[in-house]
Amino acid sequence: MDARSTNTWSGLLTPSRGRRNRSDRHRPNRTWRKWLAVVSKATLGLLLVGCATIPGFKRNEPLDPIATLQNGTDGNQRIEAFRKLAQVETLPAEQQAVARKLLIDGAVNEYNILARSAAITALAKIPDDEATRILLSALDDRNAVIRAEAIHSLQNRKTPEVVAAIRQRLSNDIDADVRIAAVEALTALNDRELVPVLIESLRDGEHAVVSRAAEGLREITQAPVQGDKYLDWKAWADGTPRPPQDIEQTAEKSRWSGLMDIFRR
Repeated sequence: MDARSTNTWSGLLTPSRGRRNRSDRHRPNRTWRKWLAVVSKATLGLLLVGCATIPGFKRNEPLDPIATLQNGTDGNQRIEAFRKLAQVETLPAEQQAVARKLLIDGAVNEYNILARSAAITALAKIPDDEATRILLSALDDRNAVIRAEAIHSLQNRKTPEVVAAIRQRLSNDIDADVRIAAVEALTALNDRELVPVLIESLRDGEHAVVSRAAEGLREITQAPVQGDKYLDWKAWADGTPRPPQDIEQTAEKSRWSGLMDIFRR
């Protein structure tokens, strides 16, 4: 074989320096993965550093309720801040006026319903005329959660105006939870003059309201009346106990009406 042929074959068998071997071409290049890991770790570190500056983010870091309500926008933190301000009497004297103003403003203008409810709950600890006026105004709020919480916050204020407003909610409110709150507030007053009001609430169309009213009547009167039937309690209040056969007929009617309600559904 001459020199020319030898050079040709050697050129074909020897890989070019500019080309990768076939095995090298299928070997993955892991350089980009290393850079991606570096960038990911750096981004995570920056995020953690940023979050660490948020009030209350660090573990066991106490939440400053006044600073949170003045500057914070996180809903959960605002709820916690209002709950902490419920103990307004434990704050330093110079902070009590600020806390009171924040609670009143939150009960009226807070955008978060649960945070506003927490502010209304905290107002129960402020027994002045302005707080009472705001709570009475909250009874007409369009949100049932706010109305029910306002009733609970008013139940320790035994003024005629407050009692009349709670009675009106019991008679006219369209939400059963609000009416239940009204029954519980009137029961907490432990006033026998309110017994006729609770007896009338036994005619409510919502069984939960009726059941709670019967419990309230037993708490206030200690009467030996069993069940939650309006006619039984009305007869007890009038001093004319019902004959046993009337009670059996009423129970039978209640069972049949319950069955009819099931079939109607």
